[in-house]
Amino acid sequence: MHELSMCEGILDVVLEAAQERPVRRVQVAIGRDWAVSPESFDQSFQVAAQNTKAAGALIEQQQVSGEALTIKEIELEGGVVLRNPELPSA
Repeated sequence: MHELSMCEGILDVVLEAAQERPVRRVQVAIGRDWAVSPESFDQSFQVAAQNTKAAGALIEQQQVSGEALTIKEIELEGGVVLRNPELPSA
């Protein structure tokens, strides 16, 4: 289940960008080449986020062509929105 490892990497970036602030929503773009199951991805994110500032956050997935994996937005408590934080290179 590669979705869990993807979600763990995304979560690392989200929590670093959030700087200890509670996370309400994360929007990601995922390339179809990753062959991600949307349901499995959602469940994996919830599992990875347990006991963190992102616990219970909504994960919004946008399927795109190719091999893209991008965090588009992070919404924090209070309505603050962070756009396009960088994922580390593989």
